[in-house]
Amino acid sequence: MFEGRKKELEALERRFRSNAFECFVLYGHRRVGKTTLIKEFVKNRPCIYVAGLVGGYAANLQNLSRSIRYALGENPADAFSSYQEAFEHVFLNSQDRRLIMVVDDYPNVAKTDISFPSTLQLLIDRHQENSKLMLILCGSPIDYMFDEVLAYRSPLYGRRTGQLRIGPIDFFDSRALLGTEDPVEQALIYGAVGGMPLYLQKLSGPEPLKDKFESTWFSHGSFFLDAPINFLKQEVRSPALYFDVLKALAEGASKLNDISQKTKKETNSVLNALDLLISLGIVENKHPYNESFSSRGIYRISDNMYRFWFEILNPNAALIHNEGGDIIWDCIQPLLPNYMGSVFEDICKQYLIRQLVQEKLPVFFGSIGRWWGNDPLNKTEVEIDLVAEQDRDNAIFAECKWTNEKVDAKVLEKLDDLSRRLFQYQNRHLYIFSKSGFTDGCVERAKSFPSAHLVSFEEMTRADA
Repeated sequence: MFEGRKKELEALERRFRSNAFECFVLYGHRRVGKTTLIKEFVKNRPCIYVAGLVGGYAANLQNLSRSIRYALGENPADAFSSYQEAFEHVFLNSQDRRLIMVVDDYPNVAKTDISFPSTLQLLIDRHQENSKLMLILCGSPIDYMFDEVLAYRSPLYGRRTGQLRIGPIDFFDSRALLGTEDPVEQALIYGAVGGMPLYLQKLSGPEPLKDKFESTWFSHGSFFLDAPINFLKQEVRSPALYFDVLKALAEGASKLNDISQKTKKETNSVLNALDLLISLGIVENKHPYNESFSSRGIYRISDNMYRFWFEILNPNAALIHNEGGDIIWDCIQPLLPNYMGSVFEDICKQYLIRQLVQEKLPVFFGSIGRWWGNDPLNKTEVEIDLVAEQDRDNAIFAECKWTNEKVDAKVLEKLDDLSRRLFQYQNRHLYIFSKSGFTDGCVERAKSFPSAHLVSFEEMTRADA
């Protein structure tokens, strides 16, 4: 099953159709679906596929030799003497025909020979004018791909003809993977695992939502039971520190000093851990909208799978380990509305971006995000779920409500009041998003606002169908 990567496939297709030499860099976090995308793209096409090995130079050279020989219809036992000889052979075989070569997990190959990037640079410079090779270098971690492949100081700088960062798919693309038509169930699954296609497929199928969660989260041997810990062990040297930091974030600490105090760790150690978690896409440092350097910035877990595990699963770990999986669903259900609040906010943001691309919004914006700050009139801290501006005169303000009750007029009136008093935009477009719809009073009140939009979750999912 392959869904949700239409734009990425189109980008690769354009490069393939050029029929000229291409060096395309594809990167992203682990388990995001890079290899699946590549395999879909190369299907039924002449391709040399090489998966970089964790082993040393000899193992990778042998693997490279066999992959090249096999793909070209040559004797797999006929090994090359070096990376340079192997790639020289590929370039010569792509002079008169379109040929794809994929080096998956490229860092595993490059790290075994410090001269290899320079060698590849030399070969590209020598052959690119007469070659029809489409070379795809794929890998993680992102920091390595930036520093050693994309950066100015990299030998390959200026040789790449395109690049693509692969991120998680959004909620609307994730729906096709889930095997259920219920939008609320789809949102709950997305809220639990995020936009990683592999994770979404683990929760796909026609079974009741309770059964899906029990088999994947709440039972011994289930896929997600120890997933965050196991994944952290693959990425960091001291997982205990990172576990403590994530646990502190899940328990409400959002400032550096608060996290340091809660973990009882030195501030510098916590800051370094946070920086690495941010680079891994697990944590984000958020600031109020249009205040990138504000001191009011906060840290939060941005990866839904990690957030669900630390906020929902970990507090109930004792039940799981004592074979209490059958009742965990009953325990967590009261926690889900509050948990899903920020998830729904992200879904609404995705919806507005899609509406923007389709030219269905009254405001064109370049960025969108949450805003929080002081209300001088009431001397309280206030928040607005989403703000997006076009210019000094035009902006969108939105509230996102994931509740079982219909939203009443008070929510609209409060949004109007805050956006009018705290901001100076001449044209304010007010959006209220609701899981459960709106009261008659809210619908009637919205008629008195020339730029008010009431959007139910059902309407959001129907519009995307």
